[in-house]
Amino acid sequence: MNNLENIHAIEKYFDQRLSEQEMEDLEVRLLTDPMFRHEFETFRILKQGIIFSARRTTLSQKIERLKTWNGGAKENTKIKSTATKGHILRSRIKRMAPWAIAVSLLFLLSIPILMPEPTTPKQLFAKYFEPSPNFGPQPSRNVDPNIPAQEAYLAYDLGDYELAASLFETHLKQDSSC
Repeated sequence: MNNLENIHAIEKYFDQRLSEQEMEDLEVRLLTDPMFRHEFETFRILKQGIIFSARRTTLSQKIERLKTWNGGAKENTKIKSTATKGHILRSRIKRMAPWAIAVSLLFLLSIPILMPEPTTPKQLFAKYFEPSPNFGPQPSRNVDPNIPAQEAYLAYDLGDYELAASLFETHLKQDSSC
């Protein structure tokens, strides 16, 4: 076989257009003919290089992708095909999905920290209540019967507010009855 016939046979092999008989002949020649094997390997490497380079994007294609990612800086860089727009949207969503999940988890985990605990009015009162200072008679060791409600003031100063309230009520009832 001459060189042109070899190339034609190799092309048919890579295009998968060989009959069974031609395939057997090619395999036998690859095993027996070193020159043919060399041509075959050269053609195979060349074809792989062409396929590989076709997959790679050029610098200008990368620049175009960046322009469309920025929303189309110029009129001619805007995407006109809806199929391409959908593809770009899906790829953006795929790239942003991990970030969206991370931010959502962070937000959900921070809710208990940012939200105050539910409180009842009694809890609020206990937390913020400060008794006002006693402006009545100052407590002494002896309870003077001439000073009305001295016992109630003493209970108030000691923090026994329930007793103080009942003593003040009793004192008020006595004053109103007089």
